[in-house]
Amino acid sequence: NILIGLFQSLSGNKVMQELLKWELASNNETSQRTAQLRELHTLPLCQKFSNIFSNTDIDIVTISALIIGGIYYLILHDKLSTFSGIDLKKESDKQKVIKAISKLSDILFTFIPSSITKENIDIIIKMREDNIPVEKIAYYTGIPKEIIVSI
Repeated sequence: NILIGLFQSLSGNKVMQELLKWELASNNETSQRTAQLRELHTLPLCQKFSNIFSNTDIDIVTISALIIGGIYYLILHDKLSTFSGIDLKKESDKQKVIKAISKLSDILFTFIPSSITKENIDIIIKMREDNIPVEKIAYYTGIPKEIIVSI
């Protein structure tokens, strides 16, 4: 899960935490450029997920932005105090956050067609990494080529 990976990566990356704090506290050309570069790197991923959720009324990009903002805030706020009783200094609370992110992801994926499960997406990614033709992946999974290309 990409969002769990973000949480775990940012939790252990003090340099990135300081960079995010600096960006939020500074409004200068360098901080703006850094933020814009991060945004540019996320656009292809946003497009992939937009395509996966295209036949639903779920605005996955906006929902993801809210979740990512929440992850950032929980981690950056951690040194001040707990937030809603969550103390990220405790491993048990980190696990609660991971479980909650996973559950949110599960809930969101219930809105897409039943053939496009998280497991199928993982399989498609592996098949594409192995250079299996899109047509064969579509045949094996029953998922339209347009969606496979976007994954």
